[in-house]
Amino acid sequence: MRELLPNLVPPISAIVVLGMSRIIVIEGTLSFLGLSLPPPAPTWGNMIAAGVSELAFHPAISFVPAGVMFITILALNVIGDALRRASDPRDTAL
Repeated sequence: MRELLPNLVPPISAIVVLGMSRIIVIEGTLSFLGLSLPPPAPTWGNMIAAGVSELAFHPAISFVPAGVMFITILALNVIGDALRRASDPRDTAL
C-alpha cells in the first residue's frame, strides 16, 4: 500500500475531477428537459429553463446560470487536465 497508493492518487483524482464536469453537464441537461429534480430545486438546468420564455426581453435570466455553469465546467476541466499532466509518467525527464 505504501508504494501503490502514492502512484494511484494523482491519476484517480484527475479522473474524478473530469468526471465531475461530466456529471454537471448531464444534470443540467436533464434539469433543462424537466427530467431531474422538481422546479423549486435550485439547479442550473432549472434556472436556464425558467428563463427560456423570457429570453427575448430578459436574456440574463438564462445566460447568467449558463455562464456560471460554463465557467465551472471549464475550471474543472483545466484542473483535471493539469492533474493529468502532472501525473503522466511519460512527461518526466530523467
